[in-house]
Amino acid sequence: MTRSKFIVLWAFVLSIMSSVCLSSCSDDDEVSLKSISIQEGSNIQMNVGDFKTLHISFEPSDLEAPVCSWVSRDENIVAVNSNGEVKALKAGHATVVASVGDLFAECTITVNRVLVSEIKLDVEEVTIFIGDTLQLSATVLPEDATFKELVWSSSDNSIATVSDDGLIAAIAVGSCEIFVADTKGDAKSKCTLTVVPVMMEEILLDKSTLALEVSERSRLTATIQPANTTNSSIVWKSSDETVATVDADGYVTAVSVGSCTITVSDITESVSASCQVEVSPISVKGIQFVNITDDDPVRLLIGEELSLSYEITPANAANKNVTWYSSNEDAVSVSSEGVITAKALGESVVSIITEDGNYKCSVKVNVVELTDLIDFTASAGGVTINGVIMEGSKFFYTVKNNSKKSIYISHVVITDSWSNQTMTVKFEVDLAANSEGEWTSPVRYGIMCPIHFEIYYESDGVVYVEAVDYEK
Repeated sequence: MTRSKFIVLWAFVLSIMSSVCLSSCSDDDEVSLKSISIQEGSNIQMNVGDFKTLHISFEPSDLEAPVCSWVSRDENIVAVNSNGEVKALKAGHATVVASVGDLFAECTITVNRVLVSEIKLDVEEVTIFIGDTLQLSATVLPEDATFKELVWSSSDNSIATVSDDGLIAAIAVGSCEIFVADTKGDAKSKCTLTVVPVMMEEILLDKSTLALEVSERSRLTATIQPANTTNSSIVWKSSDETVATVDADGYVTAVSVGSCTITVSDITESVSASCQVEVSPISVKGIQFVNITDDDPVRLLIGEELSLSYEITPANAANKNVTWYSSNEDAVSVSSEGVITAKALGESVVSIITEDGNYKCSVKVNVVELTDLIDFTASAGGVTINGVIMEGSKFFYTVKNNSKKSIYISHVVITDSWSNQTMTVKFEVDLAANSEGEWTSPVRYGIMCPIHFEIYYESDGVVYVEAVDYEK
């Protein structure tokens, strides 16, 4: 490299160095400053929220004041601007550095918290009902205290509890203290709390009067006001237990005819309600005939009698008086004891009506001839060719006596519809009342269908004839 090129390169380097200056001070100041320091000292005390302006001293002191750069090494605790104004943000320690070019100075700033001097409660003494809640409000002084977080507590959690935000819940009757303090323990305050029971004010009954029959049972329902009454125990009483009793659940049982008062009260009997109870005899609820229905009419012969039986419901009804009626007294009469008598051919409706409640049941009564009560059927079985029942087959007879009289069956006359020839089959048997008989006879010669059968029977010296036809 030639000498001239070296001179040019060196000049370029000096030019670059002069343009890159680490200080905001002038070139002359950088060259001439020997040292800098912070006038306020190396250890400074501040409170959270305070402001303070720092200044530098420099040597030589006769130079023009240089421009200085300020930096905080922990800006969460202390902030500093370009003019050296410091703000204390949070309790702790932070280093503030001042620099001019290659020269620097530093100080340690200790930021102290603002202590809580007092906690004021909006209520210092209070009485509330068991089960209620109450919100306490606390004011922390001074307003710029560093730590305003509060801790709540109760001296007896079995009486009352308090939440993290000061909400009291009354648990049981008694007294306790509700405390509040800041988290650093600088100040404390309390509220004296008294928890009292909720007294019963009123009892309401669902009924003011109650009508029962002897042996009936009904429940009275009591509603207590207010619903959150502490002691909701109640006592039931009857003014006359020979008339009606009441149990612990309010069930009233009627014992005998009469009236009484059912009272419910608190255990001190200072609050009560009552219901007037009237007990009447057991009433009739219905009546019906025994073993007889409207669909099964009674059939009687002239002169016959029948005693009608009935049941009243309930069986222990007090008034069982009844009245009997016949819709056709000419055909059927009925006594006050329920004995019906068939007087003439015809129909009637016999009714019984209760005096209590006018409950009614009825039965149809037909006065008939004996033939209406004798059911006769006849048929044939065996070989049949072209409508002819062949010799060797059998005739079948059934007689049902639905009357109260026995009958004497003498014979049956059988008529061939083609030749009108007849044959007679002798029975000569007695058939008891309300009974049934079955007989057979052989077919002696071929007989053409349809076949006409006539049965002859006697009762009380009267001969009756009943006919049926059979067609295969």
